[in-house]
Amino acid sequence: MNAPLILLDFDGTIVDSLPSIVHATQRTFVERGLAAPEREDVRLALHDGRGLEFYLSRLAPGLSPEEPEMEDFITHWRDIYAREAHGLTRPFPGAREALESLHARGAVLAVVSNKNEPALIEALARMGLDDLFAAVAGQTPDRPKKPDPAPFVQTIAPLVQDFDPGRVLMVGDSEADLLFGRAIGARACFAAYGYGDPKVCAALADTVVDDVTGIPMP
Repeated sequence: MNAPLILLDFDGTIVDSLPSIVHATQRTFVERGLAAPEREDVRLALHDGRGLEFYLSRLAPGLSPEEPEMEDFITHWRDIYAREAHGLTRPFPGAREALESLHARGAVLAVVSNKNEPALIEALARMGLDDLFAAVAGQTPDRPKKPDPAPFVQTIAPLVQDFDPGRVLMVGDSEADLLFGRAIGARACFAAYGYGDPKVCAALADTVVDDVTGIPMP
């Protein structure tokens, strides 16, 4: 019998990365001669989960996601994140136990994130979570990001072939996650403990959880 499949976002769903993101963002802005954004402004700018270029453009007036300078901005941000900030990220309390329980009950687990894929894989390994997932899809230059269904179609589905297509759940804290879930025909679960806009995301979701330990079986 094919197994249920649970797809999970990473930042704001499995782990609390806000301290890391705030640190990397404030340091990057200061080093580029810009005023450092406040913590709450950083959190609000993360709301739709569409990727670094959109997030940074909300905090840097006059810098659009398409501008050539954005690539250098992102490289600068990622360098600071890797050197100084990644260690500030922690799994949400109870995350590993919740994921282990879902796995023990027969679910296949996979991560689908708009986070840079090498950094995503490194973070999962560093936190001892990599053994829980049958597949991982992060952001790569040759693949569209969520909410485009490409991460599922091109990466997850070929790697996880024995799942029940009628029992797929996408869990995430942003509009991009929930729209992605709908695009692949999955049920969408809003992780309301993350960084997304509660009203917008709740309206897109089939179910809402207030804690990582509340993630249901599909």
